[in-house]
Amino acid sequence: MTNLKHLTAAALLFSASQSSLTTSACSVIAEHDWKDEGELAELAPVTVVGTATQIEQNVATKDDGDDYYYGPRRYTVEVTCVLTETDLVTVNSIINVTGFGDSAACSSEAPEDEPAIIFLDNNEDGTFSARYDDPHSAVAELSEDHLLEIADALQSPPNGGLVACGRQYYDGADFEVLFNATVSVAVLSTTSMLAVATATFAAFVAL
Repeated sequence: MTNLKHLTAAALLFSASQSSLTTSACSVIAEHDWKDEGELAELAPVTVVGTATQIEQNVATKDDGDDYYYGPRRYTVEVTCVLTETDLVTVNSIINVTGFGDSAACSSEAPEDEPAIIFLDNNEDGTFSARYDDPHSAVAELSEDHLLEIADALQSPPNGGLVACGRQYYDGADFEVLFNATVSVAVLSTTSMLAVATATFAAFVAL
């Protein structure tokens, strides 16, 4: 239900060309303000790194004897990193995920060939759904830059899953240096903003 809500909201942002002769294609309005990976991680209840494997779909037989598949595409995801501070999923676990789809429908293709960052909604039955806060936004490329954007947005702790993930996929020492620099700049910026706000309030009170 949650995933349907986000898909419906996302659909309002796009126009699709339709005809009886062509397949509907996802097109994004020029004014759309794209979210970066940090913003997507802030919005998603769960953000992981993993690889997907499609599992058997629901199948039925038509009157002519041919089989056809129906229902959502279902996948398992092997989780190699958990980037969000959460108890909903653990490293090296396998979770069930729906919601990956066709890029023509503004969805994200399942990352079956190599690990990727995946943004998820958690369902009441313990499964997960691909989360869309932008078109094609449920899956992002796994890169140092994207991990650092997420670390900045979530204020990830140095002993958390995100730093462990950076050490796993990239040079450990180098990634920690980049992480510390990113977090230090973020903290410095927040401290400066608080100082300005405090000074402004004090000046207002003095009036």
